[in-house]
Amino acid sequence: MLLTVSVPTYNRNARLYECMCDLLPQLTAECHLRIIDNCSDVPVEETLQGLFVSFPHASVEVVRNRTNIGGSANVLRCFELCTTEWLWSLGDDDQIAPDAIQTIVRQIIAYPDSVFFNFRQGRAETVTTAGLDGLVQAIDSFGSILFMAGGVYRVASLLPHLRVGYHYAYAMAPHTALLLAALNHLGSAGICQLSGAAIAVNSKTPPPSQQWSLVNMHLGMMLLLELPMSQPTRQKLAAEITDGMPNLEASVVQLISSAARSEVQRATATYLYDQVRTRWTYAAPPSVTMKSQVYRLLFLAPAVSYNLLQLVYRLVKRRDVATMQQDRFGRM
Repeated sequence: MLLTVSVPTYNRNARLYECMCDLLPQLTAECHLRIIDNCSDVPVEETLQGLFVSFPHASVEVVRNRTNIGGSANVLRCFELCTTEWLWSLGDDDQIAPDAIQTIVRQIIAYPDSVFFNFRQGRAETVTTAGLDGLVQAIDSFGSILFMAGGVYRVASLLPHLRVGYHYAYAMAPHTALLLAALNHLGSAGICQLSGAAIAVNSKTPPPSQQWSLVNMHLGMMLLLELPMSQPTRQKLAAEITDGMPNLEASVVQLISSAARSEVQRATATYLYDQVRTRWTYAAPPSVTMKSQVYRLLFLAPAVSYNLLQLVYRLVKRRDVATMQQDRFGRM
């Protein structure tokens, strides 16, 4: 077999079912489907059994973890368990293009020496890069690199660096850490293709309880800058990460809201904000650094600041702070 399609999932059985309805008809004899159930309350195999019966010739496997190992670790399990040459890892709620498998196989055949394909609709042409520096300098959207379902990986090239992915699991981008480490090791042999074809989009917004924490996102993503790389590449990557994430104000709102509601202590909220702004302003212009210092004053009286923010967002942006704090990536 050429390709494994791996789907890490947890407690989103209904959405997973919809995703599999789109995927299963596309599977060919060259493809193996592996679903990694992160110990969902209702085993996903029970949800999907009836659907699998309709596709008796599909190579399908469901692996259920003994306990919930966390989302990042479950993503890395996709690489760890893969035994085919290529891996495409999907989110359980991603919307799949009707010809996704065909598009992937076509690219693999056209560029057999590549180690990574990134698919993003709208690119004018396919861009070929080599090594870590080449990929980072060519990034046109960090969100597209981060979007798990937009990437296809040559497993043998990445697997030796799996420990790096686990080490940087808190970055909330373990697959990206794994890729960057592999490209740094491979040098010019680390050939990547940035394609304008579309294979999947993340178009469904999960409920607030399943959305990422903006604070964790701001704290975690910047850890990717700790990976070995040249200083120009580090600066470019920092700029791409900050440009691809919600702005600093989003974390301010989330932390002020939490402190005002006594969900965290004021001192804790202030400490977390200091950590966020230190990382966020790494590659920021002086104006952003100055704003970050002004925002810190809001933490002196979180309840008052929360009410002020409510007023500002209602008057200026016509939206509630409670909604603002649930914002996700705008470019994924």
